[in-house]
Amino acid sequence: MQTVETYKDFIGKSDISFGGNNFEIYFEEDNFDAFADKLKKCDVEYVNPIVEHSWGQRFIRFYDPDKHIIEVGENMKIVCKRFLNSGMTPEQVAERMDVLMKFVNACMR
Repeated sequence: MQTVETYKDFIGKSDISFGGNNFEIYFEEDNFDAFADKLKKCDVEYVNPIVEHSWGQRFIRFYDPDKHIIEVGENMKIVCKRFLNSGMTPEQVAERMDVLMKFVNACMR
């Protein structure tokens, strides 16, 4: 993360633009619900609210103050554990998440 001035110096250019919706930075969060609740208390502009991918991972996108897109997704191991805790069998979890049983077994340890 850089300020505009340090970034200009860092890349040797002065023509910096923001908000092009052509780039995002991605993070994963173990406690996704707590993160989403905390984010609600901040003055952020959402790109989209919480969305769930077909494989079950939830994510949220919002703009940083310079209009860059930040995506925060639920950690995939947590997704696996959430499904297992909901009563799904390991085989059902593997099918839903489109992952190998090896991944599901590792999450169960």
